[in-house]
Amino acid sequence: MNGETAYYFQHVLLREAAYQLQPPAERTFLHGLALAILRLNPDTAPEDLLDHALECADPGCAGLLRLCVTRARARYDSAAVLRLAAFLPQVNADARTTADILWQQGVALRMQGKQAQARALLELVAAMRGDPELNFVARRAAISIAEADSDAEDYERAESAFVRLLAEARAEGDARNELTLLGNIAITHDVQKRHDQAEREYRDALALARQRGKPREEMALLGNLGRMLLDQSRLAESRQCCEQALALSREVADQRYESFWLGWLASCDVAEGRIQEARAGMNHAMRLARAIGDRLVEANWHAELAELEQRQGNTQAACHALEVAIDMAEQAGAVATGRGWAQRLSELRPQPGG
Repeated sequence: MNGETAYYFQHVLLREAAYQLQPPAERTFLHGLALAILRLNPDTAPEDLLDHALECADPGCAGLLRLCVTRARARYDSAAVLRLAAFLPQVNADARTTADILWQQGVALRMQGKQAQARALLELVAAMRGDPELNFVARRAAISIAEADSDAEDYERAESAFVRLLAEARAEGDARNELTLLGNIAITHDVQKRHDQAEREYRDALALARQRGKPREEMALLGNLGRMLLDQSRLAESRQCCEQALALSREVADQRYESFWLGWLASCDVAEGRIQEARAGMNHAMRLARAIGDRLVEANWHAELAELEQRQGNTQAACHALEVAIDMAEQAGAVATGRGWAQRLSELRPQPGG
């Protein structure tokens, strides 16, 4: 114990007992004092400020909570988003902050595969359109719902929603959602094999992202264009797009997208016969997905690795990779995806007596 600076307890129960012996009013005062001191240090994590702000009912609680939730979502830490969002009823948040936290909670539920809960929450936020203060976040919630429809292969419904939302965003000067929607429309056409149309839309959106200085949006558009070009066997163009997207993902420190671009560059390696490089790239992509806890993205790279091993005649390794992918997909709630991989596994697995 150093009396000039702090008290340290070797046993956690002693520390908790000392804390509980403080009268409530004094605890509130001490949390407020700690909050004031920590705010003097610009390097203090918002999460540390939030702990004290909640205990002393600081007026800035709602803003701190929103910041912490946003930071957790940026790390793709869905568990942290849901844990933090549970504090929303305890803070005096205005309508915009409440809507934003609820939207991020819905996105986190989607990431965890809890689609029904996610949709109910996102529909609640999307219904807040009409209030100028809430239109931006309500539109983001509506976009998330349409993205879920696209993931479920209801492309007609998703495209209709994206087109309608794009018209609304442009009418209201919502530049950020406009770029997101342009990319989503291109992706919807891409997955329906309307490649010429999708390529024009990707390139138009890219030009707009660069003009507006939006590196994150530019990164996503480049990577998705690169994947489409890969599907068309335009390998040199695909590699160039994915390498540019990879550099931007590192610039904006987004490990989830970095995992995507590494995996798609590995797919370029496969197409070019660079098998050793492809395995290394896919394993790197898996490690990044695992680091951020995105089981479905990690599962996707296991499934891609299974295809690589199958092409190389390594049936046992391919089966094992698919089994891992199926298990992860089920954990993430991606039932349809897991079912498709299970079908592949049944076709690949050697039959008794075969």
